[in-house]
Formats: sequence, C-alpha cells, structure tokens
Amino acid sequence: MGKQPPKADQNGKMKVRIIEFELEGSDISLQESLKSITAALSRPTIIAAPRQQQRLGTTRSVAEVVVNNSGEPSEDVDDVEEIEQEEEPTASAPPAPKKQRKPLKMASPSLVDIRFDDEKPTFAEFVEQKDPRNDMQKYLCAAFWLKTYKSVNEVSIDHMYTAYKVMGWALPTTPVQPMRELATTRDKRFSKGAEKGHYAINHIGEGFVTTKMGNGQ
Repeated sequence: MGKQPPKADQNGKMKVRIIEFELEGSDISLQESLKSITAALSRPTIIAAPRQQQRLGTTRSVAEVVVNNSGEPSEDVDDVEEIEQEEEPTASAPPAPKKQRKPLKMASPSLVDIRFDDEKPTFAEFVEQKDPRNDMQKYLCAAFWLKTYKSVNEVSIDHMYTAYKVMGWALPTTPVQPMRELATTRDKRFSKGAEKGHYAINHIGEGFVTTKMGNGQ
C-alpha cells in the first residue's frame, strides 16, 4: 500500500537559523574566519550540572555534563571540565595519651597485740620443730600456730609481720604474695577469709604442716 498523506491537523516543527556575516580581508584571512565561525557553530552546548554535596572526607570531583545540540550527552571527554574539589577536612588531632595508673601503695603492716611466747610450745619452739624452708612454709607455720594455740582463725599481713619480727626474719618485698599463692587453686592450702585481706589455713594446709614439715620436706 502507498503511504497515506498526513492529516491536516498534524503540524511539524522546524527551526531555521540564518546568520549573516560581513567579512573583509584577503582570501587567506577570510578562510580562517570562516573556519572559526564554523567551529563555533558546530561546538556542542555545555551545561554545568549542579554541584553535588560531597560527604566529609571524600576527594572525588564532580565533572560537568556535556550535551550536544540534540540534547544527548556528549562522549567527547576533552569537553568535560572538572570542577573544584571540595576541601579535604583537616586531620583530626591525635587522641590524648591515656594516663597510666599508678600502682596502689599498700599500707605498711603493723604489729598485732598478740604474744608469741606465752604458750607451749612458743612460736619460736614450734618453728624450730617444723624447720620452714621458705616464706610460704613460714606463713603456714604462723597461721597454724595462731589458729591452734591462739584461736586466731584468720590471719592478715599484720599477723605475718608480727611473727616475722618475733623471729627476726626479713619480710618479703611483697608481703601479701605468699598468702595469695597459698590461696590459689593450684595450692589451696589457704582459704580466703571473711574479712578483706584475711586468709585462713584450711585442712590441707594443716595436714601439710603436721605431716610434711619437720621431716625434711
């Protein structure tokens, strides 16, 4: 079938742009001028896209979108102009160094108001029988003697300090350390007392003193 003629109510649109130029000069200069005019007319229109809000800390730039006369994006990369990058945020200040905790100073031990020479055997005689070889054994002897002959079930550093003074022994650098080691799960010859900083010799510790010490153990 042949094409039907367009309907009367269909109107087409067409734009015609007429530009007049008056040029004077030599042939060479006229040719250069015509080339410049032709290039200017054929150059695509550049429409800058609105600047996008950049997130803090990004360094990506936003390029202008180039469209040609037909309204389609141009693929000519040379016509793309980059806009200024957003200012990079200034580097944050380094965190302040953490303050080092000073080790807690333990109060100096003091003498307890208990005599170590008014029972039989005296503490000195008991120590001579058991012959303790180290601080842990000395602590066991003191705790055993105080519990058996003085009814002191829980001992503290002050009790150990007094016992050491009676015997003329040098107290350990960390006086609480032997007591802590005796109360560990591995040893378990001391139990933690009801009062903070107090320990009690238990049946395991008592058995060690009666059966192990004084026999070259």
